[in-house]
Amino acid sequence: MPMNNEGRWMLAEQNGCRLKIQQSTKLGFLLIAVLWGISPALGMASETRATILGQCDTLAANPLNPDNPAGVSGVKFSEINARQAIPACKRAALKYPNEPRMHFQLGRALDAVGQKQMALREYFKAANMGYRAALFNLGTIYRDRKNSPDRSKDAASLFRAAAIQGYAPAQFNLGLMYEKGRGLPQSDTEAVYWYQLSANLEYRNGEFNLGWMYEKGRGVPQNYQRAAEMYSNASHRGHASAMYRLGTLYEDGLGVSQDSNEALTLYLKALNKGEVRALTAAGRMYRDGRGVNKDVMEAAILFRTAAARGDRQAKDLMGKLFSNKDIARELQRQLKSQGFYSGPIDGAFGRGSQAALGESCQCG
Repeated sequence: MPMNNEGRWMLAEQNGCRLKIQQSTKLGFLLIAVLWGISPALGMASETRATILGQCDTLAANPLNPDNPAGVSGVKFSEINARQAIPACKRAALKYPNEPRMHFQLGRALDAVGQKQMALREYFKAANMGYRAALFNLGTIYRDRKNSPDRSKDAASLFRAAAIQGYAPAQFNLGLMYEKGRGLPQSDTEAVYWYQLSANLEYRNGEFNLGWMYEKGRGVPQNYQRAAEMYSNASHRGHASAMYRLGTLYEDGLGVSQDSNEALTLYLKALNKGEVRALTAAGRMYRDGRGVNKDVMEAAILFRTAAARGDRQAKDLMGKLFSNKDIARELQRQLKSQGFYSGPIDGAFGRGSQAALGESCQCG
């Protein structure tokens, strides 16, 4: 049927709209592709190498691994989301089998959900490519094996393989194997050597252990000043035991000028990080009024808290504190004024008094 001019115009307009819609759809897809990082030429079928590796890095990289690429912050072992990390890293390891980091991180993800044998397989793949972190992880697995033949020698060999490549955690652990005589002949001199190498890389555990060796004169001449330097370095990196040991040096004036205020400050920092011995040390300072106003109640609370966490020295000091009748009466007076104690002020700090103290501080 012939079409009039109006019909031709309407058809042309419809075709034009359809063309515009098709063009708009293509432009929209192009925009979406650009926003999602998809190459328009390849559509949605391809991802870059950096994207695939980066997904595994984001989900399973070790935050303490010095071989991580720049910008990779990593994930703590206890916080790995294995449901996401395992498929992402498996995909990366299959696509890039010569990238040891992917095998190592797949091993971490498998390890996080107890799939030890599969984790070992991936660790070994990375270790066979000389990947330091994998060598170290294998060493820790062999070192910590229970209910099986001792593999300490294998652990030491793996730590050494990573240590000679300059991997600080492995250097520290190799030093520890020498110090304890596990898998290697006991040698304080060798221990100090490897602790020093890890300390040179600012590894706080190495700094602390090296400080301990200097403080006790093991493998090196005793040197309190050097011990204080190592403890100070480790303290600045958040090592709680180093804070405590440095506090003892300040309390006794060994290698540093005697300073009770600084000692107490370090003890308080250490106890805030969970160092139980620092509770006992701070309790002594409050008991004797060193670096702080004398406060027997605070001392009693600190001793009781440390004793509840298993510190035997704190238990002994608490017993001696309670056996002093003058101190016991002062504690009873304070507990009564706070409404926790209703018994006599007789200096006999028995079960009732101790229960009142526990209630007042909620400290065990």
